[in-house]
Formats: sequence, C-alpha cells, structure tokens
Amino acid sequence: MDRHDGPATIVVGAIGVNSYVKKVGVDSLASITRLVPRADVEKARALAAQKLADERAAETTWLAHCRWVAGIDTSAPTAPLPAGFDKPQLPRETDGPDSAHQHGSSWWRAYKKAEELQHPTAESERFKDIARAWYRIRDTSAKAEQLSSVRSVADGVDLDQAIRDLENGKDLEDQPGSFLGRPMWDWLRYVEELAKAGEPADNKALPLVYALIVVAEREAKTSGREPAPAYTWRAAILHRKRKEYREEVAVLERWEAACPPERRGPGEMQPKLAQRLIKARELANKHSASA
Repeated sequence: MDRHDGPATIVVGAIGVNSYVKKVGVDSLASITRLVPRADVEKARALAAQKLADERAAETTWLAHCRWVAGIDTSAPTAPLPAGFDKPQLPRETDGPDSAHQHGSSWWRAYKKAEELQHPTAESERFKDIARAWYRIRDTSAKAEQLSSVRSVADGVDLDQAIRDLENGKDLEDQPGSFLGRPMWDWLRYVEELAKAGEPADNKALPLVYALIVVAEREAKTSGREPAPAYTWRAAILHRKRKEYREEVAVLERWEAACPPERRGPGEMQPKLAQRLIKARELANKHSASA
C-alpha cells in the first residue's frame, strides 16, 4: 500500500474466550486508529535510504581493498577499511583451521557480492579462487590437528591391549562413533598414515582398522543400520597390498553378513564393496590354484 496518510485497518478475530480474557475481564475489542503524518513517513524513508547508501559505500570500499590485496588493482585504496569488515588476507599455509575458515568465508562473501553487483567476471572468479584456497588450508590444518590428537592418544596408551579388550567384548565406555575418546574417522586417518609409512608401522594398521570394524558393527546393532563400510574398505585395501586375498574375501563377506540388503543405506560404497569382493574371490582362487 503506497498511501500512508490515512488510517490502516487491522481486523483481529477470536473464537471463544481465552484464559487472558477470563483473567483480566476483557469482554470486548476496542477500535484504535492513528494517523501517521506524512513527515514521519518521509523521515523513515530517508533514514532507510541513507542506511542503504552507507552500506553500499562500505561494501564498495571493502571490495576495493579486496581487489588491491588480490592484485587486481595496483593502487592501494585511499579510504580506510570500513568497520565490520575483515581485513583481506592472501592464503597462508601457517594459519590454523579457525583462522583459515574466517578468511575463506570473508573472500567468499566478496565473491558473492561482486557477482551481485555485476562486477567483472575476472574479479569475482579471483575472489572465489582465494576463498577456496583458504578453505583447502582450513581442511588440511584441521586434519593435521585431528591426526596429531589421535597420535597422542595412541602413544599414551597400550593400544594393542585396548584392541584386544575391544575384540573380547569389553566395554571401553566410549561415546558412539568413538574409540578411546577420539572419533573413528580420525582413527581411520591414523590408519592411513601408518599404512603409508610402511613396515613396521604398517603392521599396526591392520589390527587397528579391525578394531574400528568392531566399533562400527556394535553401532549398527544399536541403530539397526549398516556398519559404516569405510573401515571394511580400508581393511580390504591393506589385505590386498599384502596379497592376503583370502583375508580380503573374509573381511568383505563379514561386512555383507553384518549388513543384509534390507539394512543398507544409500551411497556408492555398497556397489564398490560388491565389485571388490568379486575381484578378491578371483584373486584368491587364482592364488590357490598356483600355490
């Protein structure tokens, strides 16, 4: 409605008598009208327009700083960085995950704003590339921190005994999805690190990944869903690397037995496991025939 110099009608309807009416004793509705002077309307419009103009000016100045830092403009902006905007920074590998995430989010905001304002495509693409570089640093740094935390746990306990306790059915009092207080996914990264290191570290990887399989199977019994297949997949890779084809077949069949088709969720891992089992059986038969 464009007109603001007349009364606005509001209709309030109610069915029955609510508790407020009973308590206060109100038994009727009064009509209330108030004229809003045109001067007040124009003042509100002017304030809103000024606020929008200030926001656009701040964004323009901030984007100028972004272009300079990104190397798009060769001259430094004359206006200072507006309040409320992060100082643009080029990616640094030494930043932690929180800092990298903040910088990445800032550059992504610049990318979307440049697109919204229809700035040159080269500008928005440059901002997007910087944002993604920051996000890669964030992810790498986060993984490094998680791996370091798991490594500290592994070095501080008798890991072999913990694995034996788990396999013997002992309750380690872990939260769901955890082993020795750390997320299973972080332990899987530690397994991958051990496998890459070669012997003797490689020999520790297989018992540990089987412990993760046990944890996944216990969770599946509680949830009624499939055991997480990533740990079985890693065990199969380790067995094939060792040319232990029968063991590879066994661990893949173990997952199938623990996860009948009606309990399997969506995802690409199921067909991959099925195809790997076919190949593992072929290799096991071939190896047996040549032995």
